[in-house]
Amino acid sequence: MGKRPSPDPAGNFYGPRLGRKPSASHNGPMSESQNLLQRAAALAGGIRELARRLHVPSKQLTSWIEGEVPTPATVFQRALVFVTPKT
Repeated sequence: MGKRPSPDPAGNFYGPRLGRKPSASHNGPMSESQNLLQRAAALAGGIRELARRLHVPSKQLTSWIEGEVPTPATVFQRALVFVTPKT
């Protein structure tokens, strides 16, 4: 796996394996859930791998990241657990 992506000045994560940049809710800034899912995808190594870990279709995960539809609370919680460092 390559180096982990760094956030842009707004704190959003975009990595080389994540494909195109999300649409930022089609006109506004990225939501908290979009940013979390983007960061989780970067840590997982891409959208497909994160989708596998969250047990969701990658196409659906992409629509949440792009802000096309709201992210379900259960998926948000699973992504939050995934990105939270284990102590």
